[in-house]
Amino acid sequence: AMANLAHGLPLNRNERRRAVEVKVRLHPEWSDRRLADELGVGRDLVGRVRKSLVEGGQIPATTGRLGADGKLYP
Repeated sequence: AMANLAHGLPLNRNERRRAVEVKVRLHPEWSDRRLADELGVGRDLVGRVRKSLVEGGQIPATTGRLGADGKLYP
């Protein structure tokens, strides 16, 4: 997904959602905004994907998130 941001064909909806799912699983502690900025998608998409993964028990529910500035936010 990161390679396609610079060049290549744009990702379709399913590909964008899949890229978000993979990135959230790799970095569940990252904030939605940080993930959205890295993947070039909306923050609301990241939030919806995160919520579905937490509800499905695929990732743990975290009490804080690590922002792009390196600070931990509750």
